Amino acid sequence: MPSRGSGRLAQALALMSAAISQRLGASFAASCIVGCLAIGPIVFPIDWLFHILPDAFPVVQRMHGLGPLPKSLWVLCGLLGVTAAFLLLRRPLAGFIVCVLFAGVYVPTALVLWGQVTFGSWAAIAAVIVAGFGVIQARRANYSLKRTAADGHGVD
Repeated sequence: MPSRGSGRLAQALALMSAAISQRLGASFAASCIVGCLAIGPIVFPIDWLFHILPDAFPVVQRMHGLGPLPKSLWVLCGLLGVTAAFLLLRRPLAGFIVCVLFAGVYVPTALVLWGQVTFGSWAAIAAVIVAGFGVIQARRANYSLKRTAADGHGVD
């Protein structure tokens, strides 16, 4: 027969899992968006070094003709994207801050690199908005978890 302490542990774990599931909704979506956007800048150094993309397209010709600074910033976008995707799931506020930094570097760099505002630029801006909702969800879930435990509701 289980002891009374294991019932408390089960209830505490149930409360924590409910709070985590509420928190991960928007943060998970923003993490997926940023993670997908980071794939291009992560793979970009392969073309930078070996020129695997054909020069048949004007956008690629423009990109190959640019200097190292925009290309380096593009690679930095990949690193910021991976960091933001990870932090959005672990620490939503820190992930939001890195996501804002990611979008702040991604949008102008994409404009310089590709010569136009791309779908990825709009997705980066959308990811910041969704990550902001994730921070709000995490704050509310954390507050409700603390309030429930402090008030003694749901905890025997």
